[in-house]
Formats: sequence, structure tokens, C-alpha cells
Amino acid sequence: MEERQRQYKVVGVTMFVVASLLLWMRVLVSFISRAIAKTSLAEWAQELLTDLLFTVPLQAGVLFLLVFFIYKKGLKKSGKEIFSLSGFKKPEGKKVVLAVLMGIFGYFATIGVSAVWSSIIEILDYKSSSSGMILPDKFNFGVMLVSLFTTAVLPAFCEEFAMRGMLTKTLDNSFSDKAVVVLGGIAFGLFHQYIEQVVYTALFGMLITYVMLRTGCIWYGVIVHFVNNGLSVYLSFASKYDFAIGPQLFEVIDRVATSNAGVLLVYAFFGLAAIVTYALARAIAPRKKRAYDQNGKPVLGKLVYQPCKKDNIWYIGAMVMTGLVTVFTFFFGYLQ
Repeated sequence: MEERQRQYKVVGVTMFVVASLLLWMRVLVSFISRAIAKTSLAEWAQELLTDLLFTVPLQAGVLFLLVFFIYKKGLKKSGKEIFSLSGFKKPEGKKVVLAVLMGIFGYFATIGVSAVWSSIIEILDYKSSSSGMILPDKFNFGVMLVSLFTTAVLPAFCEEFAMRGMLTKTLDNSFSDKAVVVLGGIAFGLFHQYIEQVVYTALFGMLITYVMLRTGCIWYGVIVHFVNNGLSVYLSFASKYDFAIGPQLFEVIDRVATSNAGVLLVYAFFGLAAIVTYALARAIAPRKKRAYDQNGKPVLGKLVYQPCKKDNIWYIGAMVMTGLVTVFTFFFGYLQ
């Protein structure tokens, strides 16, 4: 029991530290980006440099190395034990394929959710400050590799390690499956600290948490995350430079959307993508078989550790902090 209590507290402290550092790094990078904007670098180079200076320290430094260090010292475990507790075990080949498909369909599902959510906050007079990826006039393979590294590779591994592995297993010791899925998804959405991303990242986070919870393997989430983000990067380059595969998809969507009843068809497509994504998640992580006792009654499962209010303070603090920052980003867009 003492070990479970220590794990619950250490993970909570880690979440609070990560939330705090994420906030301060966002503030710092805003000043750095202003300084870079004053240089003679091309606009795409300024954006790429800013992204590198923010993403690499955050993902590799905070979400992986710092989290790993806190877990190792706080839990008094070896590195191998930390990775084991975080779900780093060999994935099944068939489920890897399903995870790739889940990442592809999940990408289109998130576009649909994002479009609906953007319409809602725009009704509330929110003005988006987001713009598409800024790319050089001529295709540069190096720029594409760097973009894939900062947008797909690092987040897929580091965010899943920090926000899915140990966290999911720790919550599983104290809450029901449904509660773990909901809490894991909400935490993932809020930790992005951006009003435009909070809904689709939360829903996507719930699905990946569900897969992690049922399989105990973090790699499926890493694969889904990588494919989802990587596809976004690829399609941005494909549209800009007219690749052989990619631009036609959005051209078809644009044509359909401008036709009679086209908007309904587009949303039907995104809705179908969401259904397929959910079905793939269920295929990767099938429902647990219900256990029964000698009298034929279902065994509801045993909670290993029941946290007290003092144990929860770090989790609550992290959620409140990220929630307030997310709300602030809405008012920032509202007042523009």
C-alpha cells in the first residue's frame, strides 16, 4: 500500500511540475519569438527556429528526461522498471497495423471535431490567431524532416510517456476504467493549454488512454500519435508543393463542401472517420472478460489504493492551472 501511495503522489507531483514548466516555457518562447522576428531570417525559418527552441526542450527535456528523473528518484526504481511500469512492452504485429489505421482515420476525425469546435467558439466572438504552417517557396527535404521530428516524432514518444504511460497505470490502481479514460483524456486536452485544441485533443486522448488501459502497452498510442501528427505535416507539404499523393484529397473535400448539401456530406465523412477510429480502438483493445466468483456474481475489480484529499492536491492543482491557461487563451482571442 505504501508503494502505491508513493506512486500516486509522485505521479501527481510530476503532473504539477510539468504543467508549471509548460506555462513558463510558453511565456518564455513568446519573448524569444519576438526577438527572432526582428532578425533577417525568412519567415518560415523564424517559425522553424522558434518551434525548435520550444519543442525540443519541452518534449525531450521536460516531458521525457525530467519526468523520467522524477519517477526514478521518487519511486526509487531502475530505468528498466520505470519503462516497464510505463507500458513499454512488445506490441503485437496485427495491432500495430490497426494502430496505423487508427492514426489515419483519427486525423480526419479530429479535423471534423476541430471544425465544429472552432465554429462554436467563433460564435462567441473568438478570433483565431492560428495560421497554417509557413513553408519555404521551394521544397526543402531537410525542413520536412525537422518538421516531422518536432511535430510527430518527439510528441508521439515524449507526450505518451509523460501523459499516458505511468499516469494511466497509476490512475488504474485507484479509479474505474471509465474514470481513468475520462480523466486521462481531459488531462491530455488541458495540458495543451490552448482553447482551439482542447476538445479534439481531449477526445483523442480518451481513445488512446482506453487503448493503453486495456492493452497495458504504450507503443500503440505512440504509433497512433505519430501517424496522426505526421500525416498533418505531410499533407501541409503536399498541398504547398503539389505532391503526387495528398493535395487531391483536400481538393475533393473543398469541391464537395461548395456543392449543394456538400457541408453535410463533408461532416458525414468526418463522422464516419470518427466511428472507424473508435472501432479500431476497440479492435486493438477488446473488452475485458468479466470475472465471476463462486456464486456466479460478477467481480467488479479491486482498487489497489484509495487516494485521500491530500494525495489529490497535486492532480487538482495541475488541472486547475492548465484549465485557467486554456480559458485565458479564449479571452485572448476574444479581445483581439
